[in-house]
Amino acid sequence: MMNRADRPPLLSRLLPSRARWHVLALLVVVSAILPTVLIDRSLGQPRQGGEAAIGSLADASPDRDVAIFGLRAEPGSNRLDPLLSTYAAPLRRLLPDHGLTLLGSASRRLSAHQSLRCDLGDGRVLKVTLKDPLDDGKVHLCVQLLSPDRPEPVFLTQVRTPAGQLVFLDKSEPGSDAKLLIGVGAR
Repeated sequence: MMNRADRPPLLSRLLPSRARWHVLALLVVVSAILPTVLIDRSLGQPRQGGEAAIGSLADASPDRDVAIFGLRAEPGSNRLDPLLSTYAAPLRRLLPDHGLTLLGSASRRLSAHQSLRCDLGDGRVLKVTLKDPLDDGKVHLCVQLLSPDRPEPVFLTQVRTPAGQLVFLDKSEPGSDAKLLIGVGAR
C-alpha cells in the first residue's frame, strides 16, 4: 500500500503527460493575453467609421485578435523563467523536473493576410498569418517557424480552428530532449 508521500501529484494522476502540456500552454497564453485585454478595452469593438449598417451581413474578412507564443521545456532542469514566476506552483505541479523558459509572445489585431511575428531568440522567429475566413466561420492561420540559416521554414502548418480556441503545436529541439511548445489562437 502506498502512503500519501509516495503517490504522484493529483494532476499527474488525472491528466496524461500530453494534456499537462496543453494546460501549461493555456496558462502561458492567458498570462500573455490578459494584460492586453485589461489595458485595451476596445478589443472586439467596431472601429470608428467601420460600423455596419443595420441588417447588413457581417464583414467577409473580419479583423481578429491573434496571439502566438513560444515556450521551451527542458527535462531534468529546475530553472523557471522569472516571467513565469507568478505561475511557478501550478507549472511545477504540471511539469515536475522541467526547466521552463518563455521564449517570446506577441498578440495584435490582424486583418486578412496580415502577419504577426514573435522573436524566440537565436534568430528564430514564429510567424502567424491570418488567412481569409473559411465558409464555416472558422479561423484560418498559417504558422511558420523561421530560422536565419534555412531559406525555407523549419516548420510550416495550416491551422483551421473555431474562433476563441487555442491550438498547441510542439516541436522537438534538435540535439536535445527539450521541446518547443507553440501556442496560437485568434478571437
